[in-house]
Amino acid sequence: MIALTRHYQGVDTRWTHRDTLLSIPVALTGGLDYETMTERRKGYENFTVSNGVTQLGEQGNLRRNERNLMWTLDPYLQTAWQLTDKLSLDAGCAVQHR
Repeated sequence: MIALTRHYQGVDTRWTHRDTLLSIPVALTGGLDYETMTERRKGYENFTVSNGVTQLGEQGNLRRNERNLMWTLDPYLQTAWQLTDKLSLDAGCAVQHR
């Protein structure tokens, strides 16, 4: 048996600049993504023992008690070149910190 609670939150901020370069419409976007997750996990034995009698399927002794914190911070850069009405060239890169 486990008791699990999880809280997740994050924010993504970005800035976009649109212009033309050599008469081609170009968009440049830079941003930063930040996310966190906190997890509280308790695990229990799936049985109890009373007076030498084992009862299965009941919450028993605590065997695991954890608090976990995860986070990520990811800056990124993207560009889009609109070559024709139906064709665009898109590229991007990101760095992940965990």
